[in-house]
Amino acid sequence: MKVKQLIIFLLLTNSTSLFSEVTAEKLMIPMRDGVRLEATLYKPSLGNGPWPVILERTPYKDSYLLNSISEILLADFYQYCLVVQHTRGRYKSEGADSVFFQDGWGGKQDGYDTVEWIAEQSWCNGKIGMIGVSASGITGYLTAGASPPHLTCSVIMVAASNIYEQALFYGGEFRYNLVEKWLKQQDAEHLIDFFTQHPLYEPLYDSINLSTRWDSVKVPILHIGGWHDIFLKGQTEAYTNIQKYGGPKAAGFQKMVIGPWIHYLIFAPCGELDFPHSSLDLISLFILWMNYWLKDIGNDINRLPDVQYYLKSGAAPEIGGSKPIPGLRNIPRFPFIFITGEF
Repeated sequence: MKVKQLIIFLLLTNSTSLFSEVTAEKLMIPMRDGVRLEATLYKPSLGNGPWPVILERTPYKDSYLLNSISEILLADFYQYCLVVQHTRGRYKSEGADSVFFQDGWGGKQDGYDTVEWIAEQSWCNGKIGMIGVSASGITGYLTAGASPPHLTCSVIMVAASNIYEQALFYGGEFRYNLVEKWLKQQDAEHLIDFFTQHPLYEPLYDSINLSTRWDSVKVPILHIGGWHDIFLKGQTEAYTNIQKYGGPKAAGFQKMVIGPWIHYLIFAPCGELDFPHSSLDLISLFILWMNYWLKDIGNDINRLPDVQYYLKSGAAPEIGGSKPIPGLRNIPRFPFIFITGEF
């Protein structure tokens, strides 16, 4: 039974107290240079902890976790803490907004510092998983490249791993519609001139380019992308290279799913194109991944193929996902091709 179906069933049958009132606690997390970044902590309402923590670092006001899956993860029977943090210079977070330059392994390492600060708190059991979609997925890649010791696993969706090549200057051309308009929407227009004045790759871009340090990634990552997403190249490169060159617990432990989606994940129509049987229960997949790596709960996630991708011309029955894989349970079925090894 899928997670959402299970929740509805339990609520209708009153067989358990599924949800309790959850309170939010505001945090100001200190960075190595004294700047404090605003975050919101959500703790399970039952038990005293400590608990594993799921972290999202985002430049956006709203969080993917809060809007989509927070109630599920905060349910009494899951027992996770959630921390949602605004990146440097965003909303009530202190410091200057530099759009990712302080999130990785440079002079300031906000992702690293956040993970390690959380690990020291009494409500954290030392295991921390990150989730990120788009911009918060980029912070997830950069944090993984900084190698914080207590980062345990990640789920990264529709995100760039090399911001210069995959977001700023794709093929050497400045991506006006993506970059300039996005920066204006984020009230970060001061960075437009900076990027246009540095059109050629130079060392300053190394700190936002994970390809300079694949071997520094030391965690299993579930990469989720779309064939029509703006950052597909970033995800396929990240999966392939971390799977091959990553450090301990990274090389050989990556998984990837690619669907026929655009940047708005799981929204299958692409213009006038619509793809049948393309829905995927990412919530169930996400929870299986976190339960396995953060709670040591045995499930079938480690038996999933390394790569699953939607074949837009139609999956052949003998190799497609429509044919169940023996022994796998509670994994959604879809017409995806399964392969193992390099993508």
